[in-house]
Amino acid sequence: VGDKAQHGKEVGESVAQQKDGTKTTTQLKWIPFLESKFLYALQILGANASPSKIKIIMNMDTVTTKQISAHLQCQTCEGCDAQPGGTNYPVA
Repeated sequence: VGDKAQHGKEVGESVAQQKDGTKTTTQLKWIPFLESKFLYALQILGANASPSKIKIIMNMDTVTTKQISAHLQCQTCEGCDAQPGGTNYPVA
């Protein structure tokens, strides 16, 4: 059972359909549910954490490896809003 069936619109779509039929990645909001799955994966993997391994453990079709990579980098920088529900972008 995928994340869409379990959590519906709570998770949100990270891929949108454009008018010409191509797909584009949209901004992902790291809601507490996603953040907890992300942190759980980090806890399991420890120093061996990589975006692709985190994605496998999270088991979320709506989150891309690129989005996980950006969030992983943000976890280690001081100027980011990396709190649950944050936007994963530097704070001005």
